[in-house]
Amino acid sequence: AIKHFLTIYLKNCQRILNKQRTFFNYSYTPEFFEIVKKIIEGNFSSFKNESYLLMYYYCVQLYLNYDEESYLKLKKTIFKNLKNFNRGDVTDTLIGLINYCRSRALAGEMEYYFKALDIYKMMSESEIWSEENLLRPTVYRGAASVAGLCKNYRWGEEFLKKFKNLQPLSQRESNFNLCMGRLKFDEGKFNEALEFLSKVEYLDSSYKYETDTLMMRTFYELNEFESLLSKIDSFKHWINNNETVISKRYREIFKKMVICFYKLTRLKLNPDEYKLGQLRKVVEADKSLVNRSWILDKIKNIESVLLKKTTLIH
Repeated sequence: AIKHFLTIYLKNCQRILNKQRTFFNYSYTPEFFEIVKKIIEGNFSSFKNESYLLMYYYCVQLYLNYDEESYLKLKKTIFKNLKNFNRGDVTDTLIGLINYCRSRALAGEMEYYFKALDIYKMMSESEIWSEENLLRPTVYRGAASVAGLCKNYRWGEEFLKKFKNLQPLSQRESNFNLCMGRLKFDEGKFNEALEFLSKVEYLDSSYKYETDTLMMRTFYELNEFESLLSKIDSFKHWINNNETVISKRYREIFKKMVICFYKLTRLKLNPDEYKLGQLRKVVEADKSLVNRSWILDKIKNIESVLLKKTTLIH
């Protein structure tokens, strides 16, 4: 009875902690977890064969600590018992592994994108998704994003087409267009990206954020500055007008990103060595900045333009 109770408790904890890491407005600290942890660690021999309990336990540990030890223990438990787990249950914890990998990659450890891609490939090959266990739109998007970042465009497009109709019916078309837009952007096919993105319906706030962010970056690449500045302005208003939908944490993340987009745009139009250096310092110091690598790459491009001008003058 105690094992069943602990398993249900840990399952609920990991689900809510997962929500807390999305951009919806959740805030949660699991009560009694330290007591549960002492019970499990103090009597580990009694729990070592409880695969479900350990899967949820290590997943909660991962969400709370975001450390390599929890990641490796969770990954080992899942891969060892994959065939025995309910497909819906194991999806949650596999996404926990992927989110951890993406977090490490965003902090500069780019090899973690490839680790995330390997997990997506394993999920694709393991027939985890079906009519009974539909593919969540956020997971579908994550696969497209990671495939693009790893420059594995062919696999990404095949994945999107293969699993398009295993998503909830109401989101199939918009999510497919959003994800294809992302892949085409990463591939450098910016006009094709805009074609797909223009077909996306804003079914919820995540569609608005992801589509607008991609469109801003695409307008930047195409030098469509009027459209870009207009999109930046409307995005700022959207952030400020949706406090009940977007958590405080993510409002701050989005604000920092769009401020950097604005400064970057102004510097592309009118390069200034000092202001560019100041922006680089801000971006380099903020490891959590969304689209940080892309912004740094664009700063580098402007620096090259300034260097050429200086060389010509001398």
